[in-house]
Amino acid sequence: MENLINEIKQLFGAGAYDSEEKVNIQTCEITDGRLPNKQTKLVLAWAELHQEELMANWKLVMNGEEPFKIQPLQ
Repeated sequence: MENLINEIKQLFGAGAYDSEEKVNIQTCEITDGRLPNKQTKLVLAWAELHQEELMANWKLVMNGEEPFKIQPLQ
């Protein structure tokens, strides 16, 4: 059960055009929602490039600390 809770929390949300999807940080796969295909490809590419930073931020937040900024998708 604890692994399931950790997996669920290891997500980030991305939104555009009144749509949103959730991406698993560990697998860089969409777990919920839907964006247009072009935006989905960009978000997943960004997630892969910043996967280590995303995981580090997740660990900081889980320890009650402030996450650091990650370069946004440009």
